[in-house]
Amino acid sequence: NAANRGTKGEGSSRWVNKATLSDARRAVTAVEFAPRHLGLRLASGSADGVVRIYEALDTMNLNHWKLEAEVEMSDAADAISSNENLGVS
Repeated sequence: NAANRGTKGEGSSRWVNKATLSDARRAVTAVEFAPRHLGLRLASGSADGVVRIYEALDTMNLNHWKLEAEVEMSDAADAISSNENLGVS
């Protein structure tokens, strides 16, 4: 698949699907990883108005992510992209 190989001349990096996070009720419109000091966490914002925080259970095996929190927001994608405090420690 050409989308997985990158553009000719850009090296040989590949994206590999390790996990599917399927908690969102509508389209996911934003994804951001947490700063390294917070561990391997990510936030996803979706059109259902919810920001979901996930944590990798094992950093050596990225197949399993635990849903840590769900926070309702008026605009979940904007909350993630503006680094708004989501109330999750």
